[in-house]
Amino acid sequence: MVKGMCRKVVHALLALAVALAVGTSVWGQEVTASITGTVTDPSGAPVAGAAVTAKSVERGTVFTGTSGEDGFYRITQLPVGNYCVWKRLDFRPQCIQRSRWS
Repeated sequence: MVKGMCRKVVHALLALAVALAVGTSVWGQEVTASITGTVTDPSGAPVAGAAVTAKSVERGTVFTGTSGEDGFYRITQLPVGNYCVWKRLDFRPQCIQRSRWS
């Protein structure tokens, strides 16, 4: 009787541990997007150090990045949604792209 009860407790604890392990891995996953691009001047030359901002159309949340020496920028871990991407050169912001990233 005691052996049977111990076995049931062990099985219950094992089932609980498996459920917690599976539940934790499911909750740990995020769905995010990233935006990449290149900032160039009117002649097509890459622009280093340009501030690039992505603003969520739905939430109004702002995410920023800076272009590297080759003009390339990457803004990561954005919630999936619609964004307006702004580049800032000579203190004149302009919306260069409005699209949905997923």
